[in-house]
Amino acid sequence: GFYYKTFMWPASFWEKYEYFIRKSAGLGKSPTEADPDIYEHRYIHCDVLVIGAGDTSEKAARALKSRGASSVLVSNRSHEKAVALADELEGRAIRFDTWEEEFKSIDIIISSTSAPHYVLSRDKMQELLRERGHRPLLLVDIAVPRDIDPDCNQLENVYVYNIDDLQTIAGQYLEQRKAELAHCEKLIAEKRDELLDGLKSRPDRTQLGFRQEQAEA
Repeated sequence: GFYYKTFMWPASFWEKYEYFIRKSAGLGKSPTEADPDIYEHRYIHCDVLVIGAGDTSEKAARALKSRGASSVLVSNRSHEKAVALADELEGRAIRFDTWEEEFKSIDIIISSTSAPHYVLSRDKMQELLRERGHRPLLLVDIAVPRDIDPDCNQLENVYVYNIDDLQTIAGQYLEQRKAELAHCEKLIAEKRDELLDGLKSRPDRTQLGFRQEQAEA
């Protein structure tokens, strides 16, 4: 609505305004191709373990898989559900009582079970880390109630994010985008007013531009 009404005429001015708006707002040049280093390969060579085979776990695992995760392991109390999800993700199902055997090679754990207690406590995590070395480990807890003890975040090279953290990050990003949008709208309004003032002072140019656009159409 706002942008269309502002720049619907003359259409030929938009190319000039886009450059000015992006530069002033700190947005830089509009990319023409995806950045494979930042987006496509962000999680390349990462091994992901999904604990729980619900919808939320599936969506999170699919997101990582699409961004380059090399392998996805799925573990669930119902092994049949784990197998079904692993097949969809082109991954591998492992039994719930044996997933700790795979821990040494895991880079990211996504946990979303209906367990009433922690699936991963700090003591258990500390014990598992002894065989892992110093490789960083990302734990994403999207269960309610929580699957992962928040105190795991105090362990070296372990980073825990729960659903509250993710909502906070998403909210901060949204506010940042809103601020950028408000800044862009202000710049657009200022340049629109300059353009309209210039056209009002030179009505001959206004009619010429209108006739040119009619001819192009």
